[in-house]
Order: sequence, then structure tokens, then C-alpha cells
Amino acid sequence: FLSLCLSTGAMGKKVCVIGAGCSGITAVKNLVDEGLEPTCFEMKDNLGGVFYDFRATGSHSIVYDNTVLTVSNQTMAFSDLPPLGEARNHWHWTEYNAYLRKYVDFYNLEQHIRFDVQVVECVSSDGGSKWTVTTECTKTMARASHAFDALVVCSGTHRVPKFPEIQGQEAFEAAGGQVHHSSNYKSPAPYKGKRVLVIGCGESGADIVREIGETADQTHLSVRRLPVIVPRNVLKGRYLTTDGLDTPSRSPQLFTMWFSKPAAIAFGIIQLAVTLVAFLLSVPAGWVGYDTEAANDTWKEGNSRRLARDNMDVDTPERFEDRLLISKWRLQTWPLLDWYKHTKFFTKNASFVPLITDGKIKVNQSGFCHLEPGKIVFKDGKQEEIDVVMCCTGYQDTFEFLKTEWGADRINVRMLYKHSIHTDYDNLALCGWARPANGGIPTCSELQARLFARVLSGKHQLPERTKLKKIVAMEQQKEVDQFEHTPGVNTLVSYFDYAPALAKLIGCQPSFWTLISDPVLLYQFMHGGHTSSWYRISGPHSTPGVSKAHIKSLPTAFGVGFNIALALATMGHVLGLRGQNYMILESILNGPIWSHLFKNKSALALNGGFCVEPALEALVAEGFEKDTLIKGVQKDSAKKMM
Repeated sequence: FLSLCLSTGAMGKKVCVIGAGCSGITAVKNLVDEGLEPTCFEMKDNLGGVFYDFRATGSHSIVYDNTVLTVSNQTMAFSDLPPLGEARNHWHWTEYNAYLRKYVDFYNLEQHIRFDVQVVECVSSDGGSKWTVTTECTKTMARASHAFDALVVCSGTHRVPKFPEIQGQEAFEAAGGQVHHSSNYKSPAPYKGKRVLVIGCGESGADIVREIGETADQTHLSVRRLPVIVPRNVLKGRYLTTDGLDTPSRSPQLFTMWFSKPAAIAFGIIQLAVTLVAFLLSVPAGWVGYDTEAANDTWKEGNSRRLARDNMDVDTPERFEDRLLISKWRLQTWPLLDWYKHTKFFTKNASFVPLITDGKIKVNQSGFCHLEPGKIVFKDGKQEEIDVVMCCTGYQDTFEFLKTEWGADRINVRMLYKHSIHTDYDNLALCGWARPANGGIPTCSELQARLFARVLSGKHQLPERTKLKKIVAMEQQKEVDQFEHTPGVNTLVSYFDYAPALAKLIGCQPSFWTLISDPVLLYQFMHGGHTSSWYRISGPHSTPGVSKAHIKSLPTAFGVGFNIALALATMGHVLGLRGQNYMILESILNGPIWSHLFKNKSALALNGGFCVEPALEALVAEGFEKDTLIKGVQKDSAKKMM
């Protein structure tokens, strides 16, 4: 009877969804799942959001011609429509747009979407129980007012370009110089024969500086901090995409988050036993597929031989000198102990690195000082003659249509419960403002939408408001501390903290017994690359048959030999190993002892810089002082790892 009442209460509850990008359409679908009545307003004439297909109409879109996603199809796809039959790969933006269209058609969602309608104002009414939403038709300019029970904002983080304040810009432009923003970039053709300064090196910036670097006469890159670069691809012979390395069990805190301490210990023991059995079975296969012909090579020779076979990024062959630059930058900008904690945003794009090592792109990491007619002056005093400044400096988070005391000057998504639900308006949520340091936004948006839909349907009860605000404050401080090396990017989350926490609230995390009872699924959980299908095995609106089949069809992230090390590290965490001991265990398992076990140092091809000891070995050989490289590690360990 209670279930019937809750269901009946949800029916007829009208929800406004703003935006029909990836976050908006998954919000619509999950609201429908819970018996709610969503209406989605999209200001453009078709879906896609950031990935709107501009080719037919010529309408403005921030996506550029050669955009390739920086996370794989398995991470960008929703859990209720996995890319069955596809290997891990990186979709071109047109392929992802086609996937979104397929999703909308498969679930018949377009009946809930109204295109060419812009939301201009949202006002809380009836004591906070309703929202009055004013819309405007982008074709006729006609306005209309609507009443809704709840509001889901999915307007996205790429609406209003953020330009840096550059002293001397007026004089620079008056002399014929140009200042552009990446939101208007489509191709490198306009920059042929130009001298270009690119400011910023996020994922889009990395693509743009590469394309311009291949076309312009001169290209300069200005950054305040060197980026932590993670190539799209790693060791293609074994697995293709870098995010395929992110197995569910690579975040050991997941065990203690989902399971009780005894169950977590039991799971760790089982993981180690299963991995050892798999390892013993694989020995006759020749050390699980790793190259043994270079067993006696020096480390640099072995890596060069192994890396020459594969691409580390889109149209970017592996080269030892490029991997070495990635590791140098990482060591210079990111404390060594923090490598295992995802405390900095990763630029998941290495396609521009060869142009730097080849001297076609010159990097200045002091930051720009000011512009003069025809030149840029950097903070270190260096000057370069330039014609164009390309600002790859991101976007502002703006919610000008929300007419509440939650004003624009106070916007910080970390003040929301799980980056989503407002603590004063429990009928207001944002979807799309949880950006994993390494992972896909769509999976996070889907989990946010599932949770909020269950809140609105009465199937999930939020904590009491005072307690809720305390939880938000605690989580906010945790994220500020965790991402201290990427200040100012409030959307950042650690995927393997954030997604499992939401899954637990929804009730869609795979149970201990579900995993134990299925050996193949268990091994995939231990060592398979992550996919959102894990969150449809059980719980509300689950599809266990399809989800399990999809998970089992994907290759494991590592050879079983390395998985022994991973299992030992997991057990160390579950049993309470902390501080320097945990760091030492990780370093040993990733370092010279592992190399000696395999008698093949080419298997340690830096992997984008994740292997600590090989990286140090190479850098010391290049003339770096080892003590200088790890300076501060011992001092920081107690504070950061305890």
C-alpha cells in the first residue's frame, strides 16, 4: 500500500529540465523511469549540447571539426544503453552525437523535448514547492509561463567563454593583432602563416595547440602550471584506452565503502587467490603476452622497442622522448606522493607533445605578463612576436536564469549535495557539474539524475536539512584538500569516490554476493576496465543480463601478473596500511622488483608516467638530482596519506 501511495504521488509531478545535451537527456529518461513527467527545453533546434551537430544549419557550436573525445566510448555511454560489441575506442564528436540520438530514439524521449525554446527565468514559488519557469521561443520570440514541481538544470558548463584579463590588449588589437577564444575555433586554416600564442592547455587546448602548431609559422604555448598529461592510449597490444586501466578495484576505498570490514577483508583475500590462480594458468603463455625479446636491453632501449609499435594518442606514434617529457612535467608540477590519489585534473590528450619535443611548439610556463603591439611579454621577461592570441581558458559557470538568493556571486557547485541537489531547495538539482579527474561526465550525470528522480518520487529520503548541510560542508572541504593542485575548478571529483557513493545511495552498487557467485564477473570487477554497466547489474531499473554480458565482453585492463601487485596493494589498504608504508608498497610493486620478476624492463614503459621508479631512473640518467625530484615527499606523507 505504501509503495502504491508513493508511486501515485510521483505520478503527475511535473519536472522542468533545462538543456538537451547528454546530461539533459539522461535526466529525462530517469525521471520517466520513476513515473515523473519531465518537459525538457532546448534552445537549439536539435539535441547534443556541447556536441550539437552544426553542419546542417550552420548554427554556432563550440565543438571543432576534428574533436575526438578524451575518454572512451565505454566511459561516455550510459549504463542503460552500453556500446555492445564495440571495443574500447575514442569516438569522434559526430559518433557521440549519433549515440545520443540513438539513446533518445531508443527510449522515445523526444516527445518530452521542446526544441527552439530558451529558458529565461526560473522563480521559486508557493513557499518553495513550485517553480515558475518563463520560456522564449528562439524563432518567434514569444514568451510563455509554466508551473513545475521541480527543476533540473542541465544547461552545461560551456555556455559563457572565460577570457583572461590581458594588459595591453587594446593596443595589441589596434595594431592589427587578434584575440580569439577556443569556443569559436573550428579548424587551423585561419592561422596558416601566422605567429600564434595559445593560452591554456586543457584537453581542448591540447588539441587546438597541436592543430595550430602544425599549421602556423610559429606557435607558443603559455601555461601557469604544467599540465599532468595522460595519453588517450596505453600499450595498445594489451589494451587500447587509458581509462581502461581504471578498474573498479583500483580504488581500494570502494571495498570499505560498499562492504563491511569483514566482507572487505574476505573480498581482498579472494581477489588475491583468484589472481594468483589466473597468473599460474597464464605462465605457459609466455609471461602474459609481454615482450620478452628485449629482456637484456637497457631500460631506454627496451622501452623504445616496445613503444614503437603503438600509438599513445590520436595519430600520435609512441616515442620514448615524448613519454619522458610527460614524466618530467608530472614530476615538476605534481608531488610524487599524490600520484595515487587523483588530486589533480588530468589532461587526457598527449597529441601535442611530439610538436614540443620537436621544437615546433615553444612552451613558457612563467605565465603571460602583458601584450604590446605585435608581441607578448611573459613574466620571466621573455618576449615573442605574435599575430594572434588563442585563449583556451575555459568557461564561466553562470545561472542567470535562476532568480533566487543563490546569486551568481555565490555559485559553487561544491555547496550542493553531491554536486547536484540544493540544500535549501530540495526540488532543485543540477546535472553535469561533476567532472571526474579521470573519467566521463555522462556517467556522473546519469547517477545524479537517478538519485534526484528517486528523491522526487519519494523513494529516497534526503538527510534532515541541518545534517545535509554538514555533510556538504565536510565533502566540500575534502574535495578542496584533495584537489589542492587544481584550485578554482570546483566541478572536479574523484570518480572512484564519487560514483560509488552515489551508487550506494541509489542502491545500484553490485552486492558482495553478486560478485562472489559469478567468477567471471568477479575477475572483471577486480581487473576489468571500468564501465557504467556496473551500475545496472542490480538495484532500481536494472538490466542484469545485458549489463553482465557487456562487462564480460571487455578485455581486462592488465595482464594477470601485474594484477597480483594490484591485489596485494588492495589488501594493504583494506587491512589499514597507510602513510609511507602504503606508498612504499605501491612503489615496490611498480618498480625495480617488478622489473626483475619479469626480466623485461620494456614492460614498464612509463605508462604515461605512472610507474614511479622507472620514471626516476630515467630522469636521474638525464641529469636530475634524485633528492631534488622527491623533495618534500617525506615531509608531506604524514599530512597527505594518514
